[in-house]
Amino acid sequence: FLASADERRIAQVIRDYGEERFALPIAKAVVARLNLVLILALVLSALALVQTAYESRRLFAEIERAKAELARLESDHARLLAERQAQATNLRVERLARDRLQMAPISPQVTQYVSDVPRRPNAPASGAEDTPGGQR
Repeated sequence: FLASADERRIAQVIRDYGEERFALPIAKAVVARLNLVLILALVLSALALVQTAYESRRLFAEIERAKAELARLESDHARLLAERQAQATNLRVERLARDRLQMAPISPQVTQYVSDVPRRPNAPASGAEDTPGGQR
């Protein structure tokens, strides 16, 4: 009722139902306070709108930075995978083994064969056979 009525209508309701002879000044004060409350609500609403718009822009910029970072990281990941694959080739491993570790390729001239000689059942586990004459 207060939002849609003018001062004269409010004054008439106060005069009729409240039997107040100062109905017009009271109605003017009510309308003035109502206008003040509405202006305050409008200002607060505008401030909330500005804050929301600012926060929205800030979050959008943060999302864009995160997307750019994701693209950079994906590019680095692809590059590192390619480097890892290139470094794991057989030719590179063989070259590093030959150059840095001085390893030689397998050939019959450098191969040593080891055979397991079965021990006698009562032979001692220590190296007693190695002593001169086989004595302890």
